[in-house]
Amino acid sequence: MFFYIFVIILSITIIVATILITYRYFYGTDDTDEYAESDYNSGRSELIENANKKETDEIVQKNVVPINTITSQVQNMVVPEPENKPQEKDYLFPEHNIQESMISLLPKYNETTQEKVRNAQTADEKAIYLTFDDGPSSNITPEILNILKKYNIKATFFVLGKNVDLYPEITKRAYKEGHYIANHGYTHSYSSIYANARNVLKEYERTEQSIQKAIGLSSYNSHLFRFPGGSSGGVYNDVKKVARKILEQHNIAHTNWNCLTGDAAGSNSVDSQLKSLYSTAKGYNSLVVLMHDAAAKKTTAEALPKIIEHYKSLGYTFKTYYDIMK
Repeated sequence: MFFYIFVIILSITIIVATILITYRYFYGTDDTDEYAESDYNSGRSELIENANKKETDEIVQKNVVPINTITSQVQNMVVPEPENKPQEKDYLFPEHNIQESMISLLPKYNETTQEKVRNAQTADEKAIYLTFDDGPSSNITPEILNILKKYNIKATFFVLGKNVDLYPEITKRAYKEGHYIANHGYTHSYSSIYANARNVLKEYERTEQSIQKAIGLSSYNSHLFRFPGGSSGGVYNDVKKVARKILEQHNIAHTNWNCLTGDAAGSNSVDSQLKSLYSTAKGYNSLVVLMHDAAAKKTTAEALPKIIEHYKSLGYTFKTYYDIMK
């Protein structure tokens, strides 16, 4: 009985073992072979990498030039000279003296200046000097400057020192734009300026200082004065006569006018100013026109374009006293 049981168990064991072996043979994996293949591939990659690195190092060592060798080659390099190379010369560049340049453009006075200033009113040439007294003002002078700039025309401004002190920037603008800044005294007070002949010179000098300060040029001297009310006549004629000699002794010319718009004598419309000018200009070829740029002279600014266009159409040349005192 036990024998038969043993035989059955043994048979079952053999059958199971056979099945397991058969299944592993057909469907199982071999870990040893897997690891072997992995090791093979890893080793092969390492061999290839080492071989490539060795080859690369050999190429680099063969072709790379040491930096000190390159530096030496550059230092010893000879650059060929270009053909027809110009011969080098030592050039001496002049140094500009700004102060001297500005002085060379300043008004000048000599023994013939007063005569030339006087002759501006009697010359035969068709010239016109636009002159303005009593400025600068904050409203009219800039308007006049704008008109002159539009027409590219220069004028002469006989300024009052007290107004220059009030509006230095306007005085500087007029100067920078090429207009002649001349002297009309400091106060325009007849009782003060004509108290004695020396007072005329004092007012001139005080005004010149104001001009110098305003334009930023201490060496400026206009050398040109216009007497308030004219250089002769009136109750102060004797004082003016002595003052003229004193001014000339100090290299200061004086001038009047030979025609005027009447803007200081009641001509308060454009038409009346033009009529006054054309009437007083008769008989003269060279015109020195008296106008004013004080704060109340609005009509003067309105008449100015018509005056310019009229005399341009007649072929007049517009001048300033720079054309005389140079």
